[in-house]
Amino acid sequence: MEVRSATSHYSAREQGSLEILPQGMVQFDCPSPSQTIPVQPPFAQGKRRGVATYPVQLENRSNQPQDVAIDVIDRDRQPVEVTPPPPLRLQPGEAQSAVVLAQKHRPWLGLPQRFLFHVAPVLTQSTPEASAIQPHPSSKTLELRVAPMIPPVMQVGGALLSLVLLWMVWMLRPVGHESTVNFVRFSGDGTTVLSGSSDQTVRRWFINRSIWQPDRLLRGQWQARRLHVPDPIGDRIGKAVRVLRHGRKNNLVAIGLEDGTIQLWDTAFTAAQQTLYQGTDRVFDLVFTRDSHVLFSGHGSGTVRLWAIAPRSPQAATQQLRTAIGELLPPTQHEPQRAYFPFAVAALALSEPENAAPVLVVAGQFNRLVLWDWQANRLYHVPYGWQSDAAAPPVMGMEQAIVSLATADNLLVTADNQGYITIWDMANRQCQLSDQSTGDCQLTLLDQSARRAWGATRARGGIDHRWHLSQQRGR
Repeated sequence: MEVRSATSHYSAREQGSLEILPQGMVQFDCPSPSQTIPVQPPFAQGKRRGVATYPVQLENRSNQPQDVAIDVIDRDRQPVEVTPPPPLRLQPGEAQSAVVLAQKHRPWLGLPQRFLFHVAPVLTQSTPEASAIQPHPSSKTLELRVAPMIPPVMQVGGALLSLVLLWMVWMLRPVGHESTVNFVRFSGDGTTVLSGSSDQTVRRWFINRSIWQPDRLLRGQWQARRLHVPDPIGDRIGKAVRVLRHGRKNNLVAIGLEDGTIQLWDTAFTAAQQTLYQGTDRVFDLVFTRDSHVLFSGHGSGTVRLWAIAPRSPQAATQQLRTAIGELLPPTQHEPQRAYFPFAVAALALSEPENAAPVLVVAGQFNRLVLWDWQANRLYHVPYGWQSDAAAPPVMGMEQAIVSLATADNLLVTADNQGYITIWDMANRQCQLSDQSTGDCQLTLLDQSARRAWGATRARGGIDHRWHLSQQRGR
């Protein structure tokens, strides 16, 4: 420093140094600390990987230039991939903007996710005195919200729709048996149907009488109704169910298994109440009397067994009778009253007219047809033939058999494996004894159809035949 005077040519001079100390701060700010992925509405952007942009502002409010970098605190531990901007050079009083990027994969399902991460400006200090200049604030907390690919509203709607679809599939599922159905029978009151199957189950079906589910068959001639709500009476019995019969006046159900076992079930329970027979003689048919006090079983050996069901029992035979038609056997310690026939029994039916004694109709191999009056212990042979235009009658051998029987009022219907369906009048049968316990019985033949087996049923040929049963003729 030099000092001069106006009145003198002399001057005074002093020499020294001026030190300027660092002072001030670097202002750090983020106007939008919360961002959402995706930025646009979910319906407008379908990218799985989203990017969020955070604008940051830096202003040098110090008296020295500053080199500023943005750092992510604990970057390795962050669930979000954060990319900071490159370092900035700020002159005193200068302000600049930068961008911090955050990336995250969007989940397909779930609720929106929320992540927090911290960023901080870092100043490069050239001298120890420069440490007096610090950023303000020292860090910022940024928030990232990640929406799922499918919005929650659609997820809830999809879940509800899925439940509705599952309910509809469950309601419309093909309920029932998982294997071949071997036998179907109406209950005594006609409101339910029992079915036995090779899947080792017995199921009870309720008749659906709703007007919304009619099934038209035979070009509108019949109207059938679908069965619904199967009730498993016997589930996983252990053997395939080959035959069953429902008692008429109680809840008894008799079932025959493939190994010959005969069991009595009560439809109110799901377990066998009684095992009548357990052996190797395979059972082919079962039939109850009208009062359900007696059960008959027909077997492949030719034996027909009479099972007395409480509370009343028929009077049992006391002696053995051997005849040309069959053999009548009294009950023993291990066997009930029974009749033996020299042919395999395929079908049984009961005829219980009001004006005559009840008889059991037995049919089977060789087209044999026999009436058993079990109360009087008598057997009657019924001649069986075909109405044929051929000069010679058809052969009836081991391959010919009556396989099905049905009774209604005073009528008897027989069907053989050659396709012949015959309707007989049981009201005016003429039976004559040839000895004390056997005889012949002439039945009035009302009608006979010469239909082959492959054209007689829907299962084989897709054709059903309807028969109007009357006392005059069959049609």
